[in-house]
Amino acid sequence: MTDDVISGLCGSPVTKLTMEDRRRERLRDWLARPSWTPYESHLLLAGLDPELTGDIRKGGWWLLPRIAAEPDDRDLDDAEMQQRIEATAGLGLATMKPPEAIKAAYDAGLIIPWLLYALDDPECRRGLPDDLREQEEKRRRASEGIAVRNMKTRERHEQFRAAMVAHARAVIADLMVDGQFPPNLMRGEKPWKAEIIRRIRNSWSGTYVGPRTIYDWITDGILKL
Repeated sequence: MTDDVISGLCGSPVTKLTMEDRRRERLRDWLARPSWTPYESHLLLAGLDPELTGDIRKGGWWLLPRIAAEPDDRDLDDAEMQQRIEATAGLGLATMKPPEAIKAAYDAGLIIPWLLYALDDPECRRGLPDDLREQEEKRRRASEGIAVRNMKTRERHEQFRAAMVAHARAVIADLMVDGQFPPNLMRGEKPWKAEIIRRIRNSWSGTYVGPRTIYDWITDGILKL
């Protein structure tokens, strides 16, 4: 994407904006829009700009801003981002006003990476749900709030991921006979990944995890077939 295109989307000459400025202007623009489509909501609520993100896999992300005190999403592993997107897709959002989409994700306990940033920015705040602003002010006064909840959510993700990986490894070990998959789990000379992933997911009773996440674990060597 050229600077001229980015400049047009941001509404300011690109040469006068730092990357942080661009992210802020993009977030302000999205929060000022009359509605978000389901696809836009899925990416926005996961922390990505739908119009500037070239690929939802790591390397193609165009991240919206976060406050400096929180972990930078540039250090996020791809699997967690995919789970964020899957979680927002699981809300079943229709085309709706930004405050409605934000409230649905917030009430579901999902991380909205840029929410603290938006609360601190007067222009962004106008696009947030009224009751969310009031709730967060009360929590801030009690030394609680989104930052603490986000950190707890990240910790829960790490615990869930460890449990799910351990479960997947146990299923893979149970499926093998003498260190090899039986013929019904092979496609030619290679393991039948789709069927193995299906069995892993069907035997898991915990929080939903998409097949793409498990496939990525196999590709990254976290799970070995």
